[in-house]
Amino acid sequence: MPAELRDLARAHLIDLLDRERAAIVDAGVDWIIGQSPDLQGRRPREETWMLVDREFDAYRDLVVAG
Repeated sequence: MPAELRDLARAHLIDLLDRERAAIVDAGVDWIIGQSPDLQGRRPREETWMLVDREFDAYRDLVVAG
């Protein structure tokens, strides 16, 4: 893929991830709580949301950097 096209694709990916961040994090939190009986009703959702949100940054950077 030519560098110009790759840079354009990367810019679109960054834009998409930024726009959909909250929905992606919410879906991740839902999945984690659904898979973890020990979290269901015992830990505030906000705490899990903050952890997933932090991990989102790490994975976003990894995907964007290639």
